[in-house]
Amino acid sequence: MSTPEKQEKLKQFLAKRSAVSIPGNYGRLVKLLAMEIAQGIHLNLWRPVIILVRQGEPPRPDHAILRQFIDVRWKDSIDSSFTNILWAHGYIAQTEHATVYRVTEKAMDLLEYPDPNNVFVSYTHSESSAFALLIVESLRKYGQNSFCDMSLVPGEDWHPALEEQIKKCEHFIVLVSKETRKSPATLKEVEWANENGKTVIPIWHNEFEFKPDEWEGVNEDVVNAIQRKHAVIVQNESAAGYNTAITELLTNRFGITP
Repeated sequence: MSTPEKQEKLKQFLAKRSAVSIPGNYGRLVKLLAMEIAQGIHLNLWRPVIILVRQGEPPRPDHAILRQFIDVRWKDSIDSSFTNILWAHGYIAQTEHATVYRVTEKAMDLLEYPDPNNVFVSYTHSESSAFALLIVESLRKYGQNSFCDMSLVPGEDWHPALEEQIKKCEHFIVLVSKETRKSPATLKEVEWANENGKTVIPIWHNEFEFKPDEWEGVNEDVVNAIQRKHAVIVQNESAAGYNTAITELLTNRFGITP
């Protein structure tokens, strides 16, 4: 493959990878880095061997395409010792040469795992806070990037911050309860999700039943998203009921078997 062809392929690869957020958790960050290096090998962008050369300090990969990928995609998330962290986690192994590493089977095995989704969880604080936290932690447990507004920094302007988070997500979960229709903030979040073409996943709980007359005056697109036929429904408000609903969510919506 010629250099111009590889540059175009790298450009496409970077555009695709930029849609996946780099996680704040360091363990997941290293795993994602290793998976993306394995993907580059699979796409024939670089070799399954990383050779470090000294172009000043510190040493950097000799392969120009890999070096460009690291600089563009990972420059703000890892320092120059990225080979050390990959080695520590078993994703690369040192050869008889101190500056030459080979990518391990452990790293290549990561190609079997799907990319993490960015998931926004919307809820009404008065009824659904505990359930929202449970969903967020369940998604994170299985490698998904989940967010709800409990994560906002105190003093942050919530309106643009939340809208920006919704723009970045692939999936938007809204917890629907008896008080949801009275929550302007929750309804606005669903509206933003619709406007940005997000996949809206409603989860009904707290014995919620959809009654059209109670939703008069609410944005029609918001109502349609909330009453979607394939909503996940919590059959009873208990630990078992929540776990059943979360299992359905993970299995049917994200292809994850708990």
